[in-house]
Amino acid sequence: MPDKSISFTPDSDFDKKLQNGGDTPTPIKDLLKNYDRVKINDEDVAEIGRQVVGLYWDEVGEAHLTEKDGSDEIIDTQMDLGESGKGKLLVLCEKGVENAVRELADDDENHLPSTKTGIVIHYLTEGIARDFGITFNRKPVSLGGGRGGSGKNAGIKMPSKKQKNEILDKCNLTYYQEDIDSGVISLEDALARIQENYKIKKDWESKGLFLSPNKTEGVMLYNWKREIIDSYDNSDTNAPPTSLYTKNKIEVLIPNVWDNYFIDGCSKANKSNTRHLSKSGLLGQVWQECIKWGVSVGDMSMNQMLNTKDSSISELKSKEQILEIVGHKGNSGKIKGIHLAKVKQSGMMKPRYIVVDVLDGNRQCLYLYHPKGNKTFQ
Repeated sequence: MPDKSISFTPDSDFDKKLQNGGDTPTPIKDLLKNYDRVKINDEDVAEIGRQVVGLYWDEVGEAHLTEKDGSDEIIDTQMDLGESGKGKLLVLCEKGVENAVRELADDDENHLPSTKTGIVIHYLTEGIARDFGITFNRKPVSLGGGRGGSGKNAGIKMPSKKQKNEILDKCNLTYYQEDIDSGVISLEDALARIQENYKIKKDWESKGLFLSPNKTEGVMLYNWKREIIDSYDNSDTNAPPTSLYTKNKIEVLIPNVWDNYFIDGCSKANKSNTRHLSKSGLLGQVWQECIKWGVSVGDMSMNQMLNTKDSSISELKSKEQILEIVGHKGNSGKIKGIHLAKVKQSGMMKPRYIVVDVLDGNRQCLYLYHPKGNKTFQ
């Protein structure tokens, strides 16, 4: 008979609750026997369930488990998460499992955490919730919980590319044309549906999201092409200033990175952008933000990051400092923007480049900087 006992080391918060009584967390062995599932009202399902699949914590800290059919339930039977950084799991596994976890963590297009620990904890917590109807009383740090913050898109569930494309299509009368012509719906019904989907679109945009009309692009935090165009005068170049980017498959992730992230002590930081910047030459300048948002660097744990002392770790004080750190020494031309971008070409997807956009006479030059190699496009 294998030993299935569970060791538990109480932290100070647990001891305090135990002494005071009333709010003591239920031991896991009791939760596995005495859990109860609570269905939310049908009218809430359409609002929540269609945007998030799996286990997630909402803005008020309530845990939901959503199925692909849109059904959603609140997981209100909970275990105490305990003190952050005090638990340790060492897992030896097959090489294929490690490769799959690493691949999921490195994929910026999925909805999953960006670390191997985060991937494992994500599926562990979701599996426990699905099989036993229980979860933890707050979101683990490795999944982005417990760090606070109010940057752009903090706490917002990003719609998928498919959802974005569907909403944009449904805001257009041509989407309903065949059904109108065949008598399935009336013109009035189609107009009502357009209005309904337009409200959803405006709600997403009110949260700071940009719904690109390009079907191959997902939901973005910025209309980066508009920001670049606005930084140029009409007479500066013969071609649109974004054409040099698109021609070379350069996708800007954070336009004007100083104003949209670092200004006022990283006042506009969020987890997604911190993860992108951690892959750039400005890693040292977002080190504390990585700790704040639970973004691990490589395979380092949060404790290792907290104890790391490195001369390159410093706060960014000015826009000019960015140029100094990446090594931009160009004296000619006018700098039109400093952005963070990725190059969507084979073998070049992983690094995040600091792009210095320079207008030299009437010639546009893009200088891309990364610790492992720089590139120039003009």
